[in-house]
Order: sequence, then C-alpha cells, then structure tokens
Amino acid sequence: MGLLENKFIIVTGAAQGIGFSAAESILNEKANVLICDVDRVALEISEHEDWTGNPITRLKIKIDPERCFANAWEISSRLKNLNPSIVVRDDLIENQEFFLDPCNINHDEIGLVSDSIIKVLNDFTNDPERKKETWSEVKSTREKNILS
Repeated sequence: MGLLENKFIIVTGAAQGIGFSAAESILNEKANVLICDVDRVALEISEHEDWTGNPITRLKIKIDPERCFANAWEISSRLKNLNPSIVVRDDLIENQEFFLDPCNINHDEIGLVSDSIIKVLNDFTNDPERKKETWSEVKSTREKNILS
C-alpha cells in the first residue's frame, strides 16, 4: 500500500497548472481527491471527525454567503436535485456549512462530486432568477413539509 492510498486529500487551484498536476499525481497514488478551483466563490473545506463516533472523517464545506452569493442550504438543495443526486449531511446547515461522507463517495466519483459542487456554485452565482432564501424561510418550509 502506498503512502497516499485510501487517504482523502483536497487540492485547491486544481483547474490548471501546478494544482492540476498535483491532483493528477495524487490520484495516480490511489488517494481520494477532492479537486477544487473556485475563483469567485469563498469556500472553506476541512476535515472533520465524525460526531457520532464512527471511525470516519467527513469533509466540512463552509460557505461564505457574502462572497459566493448563496447560502449553504441553497447549494445543498441544488446538489440534491442534480442527476445523479449528491446528498449532503446538513445537520448544521444554519451555520452555513454541510458535510460530505467519504464512505458514500467512491474513488471514481470524487471528480464528479467536486465538479458538481463547482458547477452548482457557478450556476447559482450566474442565475439572474436566483432567490436568496433566509434560514427562517427554509426552516419554515421544512417544518411545513414534515407536518403535512
């Protein structure tokens, strides 16, 4: 087993140049790689130990709504509506963050997931019809859906 095999690695600035080459090399070492390259979007991606005690590390994606013109719940909803759907853990979504479970993503899907996140953020940012919903609006809708 190689040094990077089965590790989960985030490479930013990976659309071209050194970042792209680094991501490609890491993938060749059989690591799980989340490839990101966002220029207008403020994302903070970090590892986060599982809060339920499972022996996994989740990826925490924190959104800066002022810089990316979207809230985490709006991005989460759009990811869920993709085909194939990308389901995130949104336990703390009101804090502008959601989580990806690496156990739900296999090696071949890493590129799809990172490309989808970037596409959703870019589409949302460039959508003149977008409606920026408050957490209160989203929470109210969710509660109504549960009760109906």
